[in-house]
Amino acid sequence: MKTSQFTVKDLELIVTLYQEGSLKRAADRLLCTPSALSHRVHELESRLGLVLVERHGSMRLTLDTSRLVPRAEHILGELGRLEQHVAQEMEVRRIGASSLILEGPAMGALVDVLESVSEAHWEIRTGHSADVENWVEQGAVDVGLVRLERLRPGLTYDVVAEDRLAAVAVSRFSYDGHWTDWPWVLFSLRMGHGQAVTQAFRDAGVLVPARRSVDSFALALALVERGGVSVLPWSMVAARVKSGELQELQIPDVLWPPRHSVIVTRQAPPLWVGALARAVRRSLSGTSGSDDAPGSR
Repeated sequence: MKTSQFTVKDLELIVTLYQEGSLKRAADRLLCTPSALSHRVHELESRLGLVLVERHGSMRLTLDTSRLVPRAEHILGELGRLEQHVAQEMEVRRIGASSLILEGPAMGALVDVLESVSEAHWEIRTGHSADVENWVEQGAVDVGLVRLERLRPGLTYDVVAEDRLAAVAVSRFSYDGHWTDWPWVLFSLRMGHGQAVTQAFRDAGVLVPARRSVDSFALALALVERGGVSVLPWSMVAARVKSGELQELQIPDVLWPPRHSVIVTRQAPPLWVGALARAVRRSLSGTSGSDDAPGSR
């Protein structure tokens, strides 16, 4: 006789066959075809070295197998109750995060927080900052990590870092003519980042024609590496500037507005938000200072 152990799926198969009394009805309940279910029965019999069903048209359980059903039902019931208990005991923490922020060092901070609290179940959703704030308003997430665009009534904002903007290009960048004629890559024009950059140009009294407009940070960075110029959050390019891959370009008469990374919640934030805010603040504080780059203003 072959020796093996029953799995949970094996027990579910036996109980379902017993309760339904029909291969077709059992297959419907287990969301598979009768032929697939028949194959599963053959595989289980081969693995256990036992005859589990009588094959007289209806594929009913043998008498010995039927005697196993009460114990199998008990085990499955206990497993169900255990899963329900764990779900009730484990705190669910739901975070919405701006995709742009997670492109930078805040990603590492979020990963550290998720790994540090194993007794909680974490649910993470990503999207544009406006999407994340909508989720917070709707109660779909407990906490949002976003770039501050405007204050919404009914939401609480905690600034965790100030992240300045920087015009960057590759270190070998050289281009004749006025800076407004550079091969600009304007990033995320329709969102808050792009609107802040556009407003800075307007305040300086210039109109910058974009050679390329993109909504993907990775694509904007790739175009910069090919010779373009883009205005990006300093936290996301600081490491490359420090390593010499990129350089920050000084643009006369343009003052880039600071961008704020914030934790957003509805009314009183959950107690665990403090640890998240501290981790993100630490991750961003090392890259957002004005003394980190030669071209800072």
